[in-house]
Amino acid sequence: MNKQDFQNLCNALTQQLSLPPITVELKNTQRGRARTKTNKITIPKFAIGFGKAFCVYYIIHEVCHFLQRGHGSKFKLIETEILKSYDLIPIYSRAYAKKLYDLNNNLLWSRKGRK
Repeated sequence: MNKQDFQNLCNALTQQLSLPPITVELKNTQRGRARTKTNKITIPKFAIGFGKAFCVYYIIHEVCHFLQRGHGSKFKLIETEILKSYDLIPIYSRAYAKKLYDLNNNLLWSRKGRK
């Protein structure tokens, strides 16, 4: 995925969720960030190396912060529902997914590497 792919996915999500437009920044950073006051999200460039499923998860995760702050149970519920609409099932470890499966239970990504 490239920056335009991330932006296109984000645009589709903002329309689906009735959110204002959000600008995607792809940067050399250690973690993503959602800035709700300026309607921007930052995606770390390293995410590209983990494949499409992980990239989709990362964008959805950051966009979910515009719906719910923090990483509590309500956040995970919202995130899980949106991920399901993209045929992704997360397995969580604390705040973040540690594995992503498709609807046929095929492992698409795990924190220890990707399949």
